Amino acid sequence: MTSSLNFVGVIVVLALTLQITQGEVKYSNLPIKDHFQLLFVHGDNEARMTHKEASEFCQLNATQQIQFNETLPKDAVKKGNLLSIHDHSIVDRIMPWILKISKEQFWIGAIVRKVVLGHRLHLFQEWTDGSRVTFRNFHPHLEAIDRAEIGEPICIPVSYDSGRWGATFCADRLFFVCEVYSSKLKNHGHGMVEKPLKQHKA
Repeated sequence: MTSSLNFVGVIVVLALTLQITQGEVKYSNLPIKDHFQLLFVHGDNEARMTHKEASEFCQLNATQQIQFNETLPKDAVKKGNLLSIHDHSIVDRIMPWILKISKEQFWIGAIVRKVVLGHRLHLFQEWTDGSRVTFRNFHPHLEAIDRAEIGEPICIPVSYDSGRWGATFCADRLFFVCEVYSSKLKNHGHGMVEKPLKQHKA
């Protein structure tokens, strides 16, 4: 006697987190406020992307994985980017959520470069969504930045165990967090660079 089982996909909502699996790529979302949610892309190797690939995925595909419960403002559309972090409260919000899902570092939208101004070495930071740099949460010693050439882009992952920011080559393949928001919610002008962080030569 042969029996067959039909498996039906189940979407489980737990603590405001939605997880959907497509092949080896998994999507988990966390509502932050009206018209603003985070999407964590994780799973197996299929979900690991370079920083550039992750940024393009967030811009082109993340909005398809998010549904807002609220009606969008008139003339607004959903937009996506790699996550930009502007105060410590968002770190406190996302880290318990991430830890329940994965214990690996993940990309956010920060990129840094060493530049020389006058006779001094500085570290400039920008966000891929073009928003202003108002917050930093780096580990105190980052060898990747020390080893980087002047002007070479270094991309920023978040450590799963501390929420502090690391630094690694942008071609590394990691999981990542997108932000999905209404185009009327956030003002994305040209990126602005805050007072540079002084670095000592390695």
